[in-house]
Amino acid sequence: WNEGAQILSDQNHTYGLSRSQPTLLTVPRMGNDGPELEYHLWYRGESSNTGLAAGGQPRYAIMHAMSRDGVTWEGRNADRVVMMGSDEHRWRREVGDPSIVVDDLGDLHMVFVGTDTETGLRHLGLAVSSNGVDWAASDEPIRFENEAMMEFDRDGVASPSLTRRGDILHLWFTGINGSRTTIG
Repeated sequence: WNEGAQILSDQNHTYGLSRSQPTLLTVPRMGNDGPELEYHLWYRGESSNTGLAAGGQPRYAIMHAMSRDGVTWEGRNADRVVMMGSDEHRWRREVGDPSIVVDDLGDLHMVFVGTDTETGLRHLGLAVSSNGVDWAASDEPIRFENEAMMEFDRDGVASPSLTRRGDILHLWFTGINGSRTTIG
């Protein structure tokens, strides 16, 4: 490991109070000197704003930053809000915990956690993007028809991890049931 330094440290950004829950993809591209990698980072940003109840922006948003070397994250590609909570969709008034995969056509699929700020319950959501910045999120949370799964995460979810094998997306996440948490 190389010693690292803090990245994206602008505290003056609307969602600069804290940054957490990163997920990184490297995307090959053709540069001037041949093949290169672009580094794309999605993460949760926190605002000091008091939230939608006060007529402001949601406390948490999913952010995106891009880098050509994985070290320097700056300019117009740093700290860009790509998904904010939705007052229209109560189950995702606050969002975070992104996990992203790319399909064969280059489209990105994100599973994220949406929080209902009235009940405190967290749900899994799905969003799709062709460019990693503009996302179309589902109107409803992901639902499991299996009764055992419904009991496993009846009090919420956390930490989704999405992977792809062929045409099939595989999802693991933490299910919360009372004081018990389990991976499923």
